[in-house]
Amino acid sequence: MAADDTIQVALAFRDYARYAGVVMTSIFSHTKSRVHVTLLHDSMLTDENRNRFEQTAERWEQSVSFVDVGEEVLQIFANPEARWPIYGRSTLYRLLIPNLLNIPWVISLDCDIVVNLDIAELWAVSKQKEAQDAFFVAARNPPVDRAKYNWLVRWNSKICGWAMPPVLLDRSKLFNAGVLLMNLSRIREKRELVKEASDFFKRYAHFATNADNTFLCAAFSNDGDVFRVDERFNRCVDFYNIDNAIVHMAGAQPWKVFRDTPRDDLFWKTLAESEWRGDLLEMLRKRPIETYRASEGIRLIRSRISVYKDRFIAIIKALFHFLCGPRTRS
Repeated sequence: MAADDTIQVALAFRDYARYAGVVMTSIFSHTKSRVHVTLLHDSMLTDENRNRFEQTAERWEQSVSFVDVGEEVLQIFANPEARWPIYGRSTLYRLLIPNLLNIPWVISLDCDIVVNLDIAELWAVSKQKEAQDAFFVAARNPPVDRAKYNWLVRWNSKICGWAMPPVLLDRSKLFNAGVLLMNLSRIREKRELVKEASDFFKRYAHFATNADNTFLCAAFSNDGDVFRVDERFNRCVDFYNIDNAIVHMAGAQPWKVFRDTPRDDLFWKTLAESEWRGDLLEMLRKRPIETYRASEGIRLIRSRISVYKDRFIAIIKALFHFLCGPRTRS
């Protein structure tokens, strides 16, 4: 859109059109300002879902546009489904945004999100002087109870840290890329995300557990790269404190895992208000936890076996290179 004061939002997905529709509905229903949503998609977008997106925008008197990413993401990684079977390709679409959208700023959101505030609050940060020199605006990490922190997660982090940039072990440097206010002008001026990501994954693909998020945290770890805002702009661990927040259902989406929480209720309520409301009864009838275990759960387990095998081989090769590599003569 031409209007300079229009809030720009980008959503990337493959087969998550229904959930992108929920995100759109939640944004439009809470925001009085003009909002334009750009949908980054591929050939999996059906005509029916395209019409639903257009109807959603028309209903709320907002606007939407579509960008077919096609095979461009393969410039970054040749076979993302093999490495990240469920979210791999679509999460890498985010790294293409600076090249695809000729706008100065955009709010990039994952599709497992419900916006329960006026998104103009986050957009306003782009006007702050402190944010102008940053590449991204991201929420602060919530505190972690180390006593309850799973030992397997801790050891997996240590192993990854041994093979990857040590900054990925520094929690103060990490951020969740599910909600990012991206300074596209500065990124285009200073960085080449596609090339940098391609080089990163050639070396670290076996250890990058979250595709784009791992790369972004490693590549933008210098002071000033990321401007931090309140945790409520990406609330992904609190299932109950959902008021005036962007609620991120990372790792426990209501359509996969059944929980009786305000966060889940908010998702189902927003789905019922969206153009995908006709899917509601079928989704509830299937009992989400059973659907997840029978399909994506098995697929994920199988993929993890392959991933950890490749990771083990990568560790052995790195160790062999370290022990048997060329030595300088004294």
